Amino acid sequence: MDAPTLHSILLHTFSTDADARKAAEEAIKNLHTVRGSIVLLVQLLSSDDVQREIRQAAAISLKNIVHRHWGVLDGGSDDDHDNGRGDGAVDPNPSAFPDADKDEYRSFILEGLFAAQDNSIQALLVESVSIVARQDFPHKWPLLVDNICAAMQSGHATRIINALLALRKLVKIFEYKPSHQRDTLNTIVAMTFPLLRTMLQQLVGNPSDDAGHMVHLTVKVFWSSVQCALPPHMTLEEIGAWLELLKAVLTKSMPDPPVHGGDEDDDGARRNPWWKAKKWTLQVICRFYNVFGNPKHSNSTPELSAFFRGQVAPHLLVAVLETLSLRPSGRYCPDRIVQLSLMYVQEAILSATAYKQLQPHLDFVLFKVIHPLFCLTRSDLDLFQSDPHEYIRRCSDVLGEYLNPVFAAEGLLVELCTKRGKACVVKVLSFYNDLLVPAPTDEAQWIQKEAALHALCALDSFLTLSPPHQAQMESIMLMHVLPAFENPRGYMRLRAVKMLSRNYMTKLVFADPTMSHIIHSLLRCLQDQELPVRIEAAKSFRHVVVYAHSTVVLDTLRPLLPQVLDQFFVIMDDMGFGDEVVLALEQLIDSFCDEVGPYAIQLVVRLTLRFKQCLDKEDDDEDACFTAASCLDTINTILMSIYNQAELFEPLIDALLPTLHLLLSSDAYLDFVESALDIVKSIAYYSAAIHPKVWALFPTLFRGADLWGSEYMHQLVVVLYSLIGRDAAGFVSAVFQVNLANGTTKRIRYIELVYNLVRKLLHKEHVDDEEVWGASAIVECVLHNCDGVEVFIPAVLQLLCFRISRTAVDDPRPLTQLLSALLAALRYNPTLTIAALDKMKVLEPILNALDKNADMRTSVSEQKIYVLGVVALLGRPAADWPVAVQGALKMLVWKAIQSLHRIIARTQQQLAREEAAAHGGSAANLPPADKSLQALIHKGGYDSDEDADLMLHNDDDYAHVLHDLKGGDDLDDEEDKDYYSRIDSIDEVAVFLQAMHGIKDSQPATFEALGLANNQEFFHSCEVFAAELRRRQEVLGRASVPDALEG
Repeated sequence: MDAPTLHSILLHTFSTDADARKAAEEAIKNLHTVRGSIVLLVQLLSSDDVQREIRQAAAISLKNIVHRHWGVLDGGSDDDHDNGRGDGAVDPNPSAFPDADKDEYRSFILEGLFAAQDNSIQALLVESVSIVARQDFPHKWPLLVDNICAAMQSGHATRIINALLALRKLVKIFEYKPSHQRDTLNTIVAMTFPLLRTMLQQLVGNPSDDAGHMVHLTVKVFWSSVQCALPPHMTLEEIGAWLELLKAVLTKSMPDPPVHGGDEDDDGARRNPWWKAKKWTLQVICRFYNVFGNPKHSNSTPELSAFFRGQVAPHLLVAVLETLSLRPSGRYCPDRIVQLSLMYVQEAILSATAYKQLQPHLDFVLFKVIHPLFCLTRSDLDLFQSDPHEYIRRCSDVLGEYLNPVFAAEGLLVELCTKRGKACVVKVLSFYNDLLVPAPTDEAQWIQKEAALHALCALDSFLTLSPPHQAQMESIMLMHVLPAFENPRGYMRLRAVKMLSRNYMTKLVFADPTMSHIIHSLLRCLQDQELPVRIEAAKSFRHVVVYAHSTVVLDTLRPLLPQVLDQFFVIMDDMGFGDEVVLALEQLIDSFCDEVGPYAIQLVVRLTLRFKQCLDKEDDDEDACFTAASCLDTINTILMSIYNQAELFEPLIDALLPTLHLLLSSDAYLDFVESALDIVKSIAYYSAAIHPKVWALFPTLFRGADLWGSEYMHQLVVVLYSLIGRDAAGFVSAVFQVNLANGTTKRIRYIELVYNLVRKLLHKEHVDDEEVWGASAIVECVLHNCDGVEVFIPAVLQLLCFRISRTAVDDPRPLTQLLSALLAALRYNPTLTIAALDKMKVLEPILNALDKNADMRTSVSEQKIYVLGVVALLGRPAADWPVAVQGALKMLVWKAIQSLHRIIARTQQQLAREEAAAHGGSAANLPPADKSLQALIHKGGYDSDEDADLMLHNDDDYAHVLHDLKGGDDLDDEEDKDYYSRIDSIDEVAVFLQAMHGIKDSQPATFEALGLANNQEFFHSCEVFAAELRRRQEVLGRASVPDALEG
């Protein structure tokens, strides 16, 4: 093939003749089989004589060929070929291109990139270089960095920019590699950083756009090379030199864009490469402060952090403050630049040195930078009026909020008042009080008043934990917030409603008349003429209805509940798709769980309809997806609310089952499987009985479990416990009919479905821990709840033993779960279980595994099944068991005794904790994080000579924060389970004592063989167990307690 032929093929891909176009596309698809095709494509896309569309088509074809065929013939992705060493080398694979040709192809592709001037072609070529580099660099492409460096020194702007693009793509390959896989990146840095630094020095003073592009790309290369770890050979002097250059980039004077009005001008200014370079510069210095300037960070060192904070950060703070001064002085500065600058200041105030430097400028930061960001702009007000849906979307955009300078300003204000409060709180509150008290006389003053309320919204976490300010909040509500509900300006009503969506409703106590006024104002806002106000009012119910200090909220809403619920659905129709209103509806229903019964059917029907509307939206509509999931969760809340009205469930079942069958039968709705399973669980658990229509859902569950079971194993197990636990007899007898391809039918028992799923899970070649747990839990579910399933035991024991034999002995969790299922079989029918294990010739290894596993059981439920399984062996004389059991029985009994001691110790620890909590006073009700924050606020934050981040790490309160993040109390792990069976009503202590009484009286030989006769340790244990049993029975109101065995 020659260039004209390839040009003709590419041209025909645009043909209106379908046959000609299809033939051309087929030729392009097989182009990788034509030797030299890559060279021809590069020649075409590089020729100025070729039509632009043809050059673009050539670049696309090149990228696709490289992506699909550079590494392997079957077209696997480049990630599939990484050898795992992280060095870019690949294992030998058959390739579409001979190695002899690849050298030429690599050179042509790279040269094509260096020469490319069209942005779209440039982007496609740099991606092609990246794909090849991922597979060939450095071993098969050793001169790549040398070629890039040569292009960077060419003196030609296009070649330099494109070489920097290639270098950025190259370092990104290694950007997130762990330290032991960063040698190649460190080599690249050593080769390129001296050149890049020299270029940066020369370019900072150049005002051209080309220079801006080069600086922008240089800073991005620096970011990708250092953001995770500094190259080991970089000295403090080099780091300081780089950061000094970045400071020069940040402070480079920029001309203001022409002002014509509108967002287009702002977009054009933000696309200026110099502003992009400044943005990336701020990201770098924020990262340096957060990581390398933090002496506690694992990637930093005391020397590096001291150098940065002492010698570099002061100069950078001056540059950041200079950047923040642009807007107050009437100059242009993009939002993202302001946001990152505020993030840098927020990091800096943690350092005593930086805070002292900042103190003289606090008024500037607070009132010239932060406060103006709280003020609504003309574009905000126009959008509020002209496009309320877009206004709502922007306010609800989580990512946009994070990148918004207003959000950064809120965070900085809170940090200053909390951690440096001595110098900030009084002046901040005085400033905003002066804005709130005077009656506004013009629109500008109303905007200032709205900004003052905005600041109080931002400070809610501070004000609600500061005792002196808590007492003032009710008067602020009465004087400034409640009147705003009557304001003719929609933005003032919106701000008043937003005040109710914060901690003020959940952490402060208001007089009942104040709360009544708040609720009536909120109810009026549900029907406000402005859509943003209506939506925010609905969302605020999520906070208001959980007001716990009196019943005034619920008493006020209760007679109006039908109208409120109707208004919620009207608002949902008005707003389109958004989940926050649905979440508020769910909280409202949960708060009125006793009253929601009469409206349950209507609510479920409307929510189901809303869910179907969401499903009809495009797959990539995230708002619709979130709203759909929230609808299902709200339906589940309704089902839980009417748990004591079983008669309502049957009509709800008819409304829900079609949707549940749809969601659970395929992998097309994975986002909703968890919520659907929760609904099935609630129907099964709260219905008067398992309805036949619900049992008909059982086969759908197992068909779907083949597709999503591994991901939602826990939820599936909970559903099975709810169904089988409520109607074990129905499960054992249930069958369903399958139509076979030959026209006949086959009847399959539900227990066969269970067995088949367990078999699939345990027979997988690569099974993860969650699947092992799920299979084991399903086996336990059947054995703990059902009678008459003896036929199930031998078959399932084979599966358990198969997986046990393939589970590493140093992997205790899966082994414990598998042995727990085996112990469940032992408790169910010890004779059958022992006979089956003996027949499989695994009895002795299983008994040895049980011995070693006893000490690995961490939860009470695991220890309980161990005790019950072992005690089941005592139901017949020891001499009747196989020799292996006789030899292991003594050891197992003593392991069971130790397990009982652990259970009782855990119980006593929990009782002690509950008693301590009961006597802890009102302060004990605060979470540890709130208590430590309250103490910090009380003392006015850290002193100016204290490093806040170091003080935090030295406080005991830091351990409290970690404790909360970890999940709190680790004693109650088994209490968190949300499924139950008949075994939960069995008292393992009573079972053990009764068994001991029985063998002592009726099997003295066994009692003697177990070493229990005249054993004082055993008798002391029995006394402890009897005391614990008496305590439990006192709690349950029981009377009879077996006496402790006496020696």
